[in-house]
Amino acid sequence: MSNNTNLSKLANILGDASDGQYLKSTGSGGVVFDDVAAGTTTVADITALEALTAAQGDMAFVLSNNNVYTTNCFTRRIIEHGN
Repeated sequence: MSNNTNLSKLANILGDASDGQYLKSTGSGGVVFDDVAAGTTTVADITALEALTAAQGDMAFVLSNNNVYTTNCFTRRIIEHGN
């Protein structure tokens, strides 16, 4: 498939987005918009993050370092590193 065709398809998809959605791969060379999971918490810093009671799969955005953390059974880890 040509780059022009791919860019045309992407431009058409981008016009279909609404607030609270992100672009994800369909795994077959395509992309679609999907809703962001509810419940992502924003905290000021790592101290505030550590003070949260979190269940497995919870996410938090830390303002001081622009990182998104997710919780597994034992620890939190960075899933998206900010600039």
